[in-house]
Amino acid sequence: MLKLAIFCVAVCYASAGFFEESYERFKGDHGTWQARYHTQFAGWSVDQLKLLMGAKLGKRAGVPVKSEAMVEASLPSSFDCKNKWPKCAGVFNYIKDQAGCGSCWAVAASNVIAGRTCIANSGSITQEPEYSVNPLTHNVFLNEPVPPMDFSAEQILSCCSWCGDGCQGGYPIDAMRYWCWNGVVTGGWYGSNCGCYPYGVPPCPPSGCQEGPTPRCKKSCRAGYPRSYSADKHYCSDHYEIDSRPSAIQTEIMNNGPVECAFTVHESFMHYSNGVYSSCDGQELGGHAVTNYGWGVQNGVPYWIFHNSWNVTWGLQGKFLIKRGVDLCGIESQCVAGKAKGSDSNLKLVC
Repeated sequence: MLKLAIFCVAVCYASAGFFEESYERFKGDHGTWQARYHTQFAGWSVDQLKLLMGAKLGKRAGVPVKSEAMVEASLPSSFDCKNKWPKCAGVFNYIKDQAGCGSCWAVAASNVIAGRTCIANSGSITQEPEYSVNPLTHNVFLNEPVPPMDFSAEQILSCCSWCGDGCQGGYPIDAMRYWCWNGVVTGGWYGSNCGCYPYGVPPCPPSGCQEGPTPRCKKSCRAGYPRSYSADKHYCSDHYEIDSRPSAIQTEIMNNGPVECAFTVHESFMHYSNGVYSSCDGQELGGHAVTNYGWGVQNGVPYWIFHNSWNVTWGLQGKFLIKRGVDLCGIESQCVAGKAKGSDSNLKLVC
C-alpha cells in the first residue's frame, strides 16, 4: 500500500509539471518564431491544458461552402480588419479569456458576431459603452478597456444544446447556425456587468483550472438590464463554411470581416511568444477555435493574424501569427462565418 501511495504521488507530481517539462523542450528560438514561459500556465498538467481545447473538429452535414475567391495576384500582401473598418477597431481589438472552460468555439464566434455586426451596420455602434454604474466597480477583473460592443459567448456556450457539449467542446459552424436561427444577445466579459448576458466563468486561479460544469442556460438578461432578452437578440441572415484555399479565406475576410477557424493545438503552441508560428511540434492537445482578422508577410514568411482567447498575457498581447498557405495544423481547412444583418438596432454595450 505504501509503494502504491508513493507511486501515485510521483505520477501526480510529474503530471502537474507537464507545462514546465514541455517548456524545457520548446524554449528558445525556432527560426520564424520564439517561445517564452507563460506564467499563467505554471504548474498545469496536460489534462488542465486540454481543458482549453474545446473546438470539435470535422465537417457537419448539410453546411453550404462559400468558395468565392479573388485572383491571388489581385489580393493585397497585407490586410487587417481594423484598418479597413476603423470605426470597429475597438470591437476587433478586444482580447478575451475563456478561463478553464473549453468555450473557445463560442468565444471566437462571439468575436465574429461583434465584428461583423459592427461592419454590417456601417460602424454605427456607439463607441463608448453606456454605464449605469461606475465602470471601475464592475470591471475589476478586466485587463483592458471595455469594448464598445460585445456579444454573449456564454449564451452560445450554455443555450445551444445541439452545438456540442458546452465547456467540453462544440462545433464552430453550429455557433454560426445558432446565431442565425436563435439570435445572440449582448454580453461583456467576466466581472464586467456589461450587456444582457455577461460571461460567468471565473478566471483560473494560480493553481490552474479544474474541469467544471457548463453554466446553466439563462433565457433572461441580468438584473437591472434595460431591455428584454428577446429584444436584445441580434441575428445573421446566412451561415457557411469557407473553402480551404487561402485566397477564398482572404476574400471572405476582406469583403465581410473576421472569420472563425479551428485547428489542432500541439504543445509547442502553448509557448508561443512572437514571430510566425510555423511548426506543429509535440503532443497533440486537442482542437481549438480562434478568430482570423487578416494577413501579412514577415521576413518573407506569409502569415495569418489571429486573436486567441487566453488573455492578453499570452503570445503577442493575446494574438498570434501563423504561417499562411500550408494549412498548418489544419488552420485553413475549418473556417466558418455568418452574414450579419444590417439595419440593426440597440448597438450599444450597456454596463
